[in-house]
Amino acid sequence: MIRRVYQRRLHPLPYSLHDSRICGIELKEDRLLLKFEYGFIKIGDTAKQTEGDVEITGIDLDSSSVYLMEYTDVLCGNKGHFKGEKVSLEKFICRKEIHMDVMDEAYGDNQVKLSGYLNIGDIYLECMIEIYYLGDFWYRIEEKNSAMAELILSADGDLSLYSVPEVVVKNIEMFSMEFDRWMRSSPYGERYREEFVENGMADMCVQYDETDFIEYLNRYAFPDQPSALLEWVCRYDDEIPKKYEGIPWKNF
Repeated sequence: MIRRVYQRRLHPLPYSLHDSRICGIELKEDRLLLKFEYGFIKIGDTAKQTEGDVEITGIDLDSSSVYLMEYTDVLCGNKGHFKGEKVSLEKFICRKEIHMDVMDEAYGDNQVKLSGYLNIGDIYLECMIEIYYLGDFWYRIEEKNSAMAELILSADGDLSLYSVPEVVVKNIEMFSMEFDRWMRSSPYGERYREEFVENGMADMCVQYDETDFIEYLNRYAFPDQPSALLEWVCRYDDEIPKKYEGIPWKNF
């Protein structure tokens, strides 16, 4: 099962690509997939190795480039002279094999820069990939198949019963926060946002209901394990029928 974790621009990273190894790059239309040989590290107290890839959408190929540097009088990566070239990301991807050890990563608004060392046969080059994108940055995490579980959802309105991945039920607050971050920063979440001015200060609110959360799970977070509406439960002000006792309830 693939779970996708959204990375909000200019915010702390949930995973680090440092010391990871890129073993392939695929481009389909404006979607870029970075494949990693051993995954990457989950940032936190345990620094857990995590199997997965990175997916970036809305790639601007005209503004994305790769710098390749071959050192001439010192070992690769040391101070000294080098020769090199700047090529388009599209041309770089056309190489038959790509094996790049990532040493550093940097993120800006709509930008990702990965630098490290590229292995081409017996030749080692210093490499920097600059990616400019207008969509989303996702970590695609490989997880064991999660069972489906029941969850009652509402948004200050009628309650409905849904079938969702069990991991969502167990971590509903975490997933609702991920959904909120996505709505507030992703270009695809713009339809939920509304700007207003209060006391001379500009601010923003988001408007959505539980069906939007389900759509987010299906289209973005768990595209391979769709959630579904099972049945209507009751009105918001009614007492939840006893047949639903023990089923978690989340009101947005």
